[in-house]
Amino acid sequence: MPKKGEKEETTPAQESEILLARNYLRSAIYLKLNQPLLHIGLRPCPDKAFFSVKTDQGQEQLMTLLSLQGGTSSCRVQLDSKTQRQRMRQALVTMRHASIFPILHAEIWDEKDRLVVFRHISPKGSLRDNMFKAKWHHPVAKKYSGYGEPLSEKKIAKYGRQILEGLNFLESKYFPFGPHLHSGNVMVIDGNCLISDVEVGLLGKRPRYASILEKKWNALPEDARENFNPSVICFGHVLFEMAMGYELGVADLGNVPPCPPRVREALQIIFSDPGTMTVASCLSIPLFADVSLGAAARDKGELDPEGKRLLKKIARSADAAEIGNFLTPAPSLENSSSGASSSASAAAPSDAVYEEPSEPIDKEEAKRQRRAERRAKHRQSRSDLAPVGAPAAPAAPPAPAAPPAPAAPPAPAPPAAAGPPPPAPPPPPAGG
Repeated sequence: MPKKGEKEETTPAQESEILLARNYLRSAIYLKLNQPLLHIGLRPCPDKAFFSVKTDQGQEQLMTLLSLQGGTSSCRVQLDSKTQRQRMRQALVTMRHASIFPILHAEIWDEKDRLVVFRHISPKGSLRDNMFKAKWHHPVAKKYSGYGEPLSEKKIAKYGRQILEGLNFLESKYFPFGPHLHSGNVMVIDGNCLISDVEVGLLGKRPRYASILEKKWNALPEDARENFNPSVICFGHVLFEMAMGYELGVADLGNVPPCPPRVREALQIIFSDPGTMTVASCLSIPLFADVSLGAAARDKGELDPEGKRLLKKIARSADAAEIGNFLTPAPSLENSSSGASSSASAAAPSDAVYEEPSEPIDKEEAKRQRRAERRAKHRQSRSDLAPVGAPAAPAAPPAPAAPPAPAAPPAPAPPAAAGPPPPAPPPPPAGG
């Protein structure tokens, strides 16, 4: 959250989401808006927006507004069907498992085409927040620069096992979440990892690792694609990040940097054959199989029968050969033509900042680059002030020639045509 008296800069799309949140909370007698948190997530408004709210008893909760528009072509929930909307809500609010962060309340806001979700606050933040020693409510653009701190082998084994148990439960209920796994939507609660933000899978939002999954998919032979499991690929990237403190950023593992031997073994197993690995086979890797979770390991989880019916229907319509459609944004997400109005720019693609993760930014190197750029600009500005017609240093001795006529002063350049400023580049990706 910003410091007292400090206001975060907001875009028109974010201002619109703040108004929507205020309008929604007017009808909630026991809730009031505490603080907009529009910079803590990777997805831009209006795709997803976070707000801190307080109950009449002073308890803080996290409210999320998700647009029901702009999903990918794999979104198989018929959002124009009242029955399916109700079943989607039931699937979300009744899901219970030791490795899933529970949803307190979910509601389809038909009038504004939004899914509204409430959860408890996770004081320790996400798994990525813990690696970067960052506050959960700080903007992603500021808290994820540089390198995070790798976790110990003991924590990697425990957290990895808990994440796998959560993925295994979701797969057993046909819940389409696996491709959306990354360290930003795994919460750390009392020393345990819980998968969060499962609703994005039902809405068909473009995954953070979509480009990487697409490369893996295209590299597989036709006969191996049937067993392709995006959950395993995404888990491998989370495991790498826990071991190294930064994201892998590429599709293939390559040479593993120094890390504990059993972690190295787990990484090599997971990345060796993505066409055959499953979540169940990951659980049998020694690093995770040796972890004892006690009663939590026997938790089979719960899900409302109405939600089960919806998920089974989605699973029956699913086809592994359609993974390409899952990764491709729906036509409604395509950038508008050059004649589009500025208001259309607010409806940016849901993956506008969900680029393929890049190498972490070294703060000192970034400073050196900025200093070099300033010096280059300074030298350029001094050369621009040189007298007109001043001779430039030749690259090679010129051939003898008659002295040139004095150069006439150049005519002033015409003013540049007015036009809209170029769009600002998206912030560097960092989990969430």
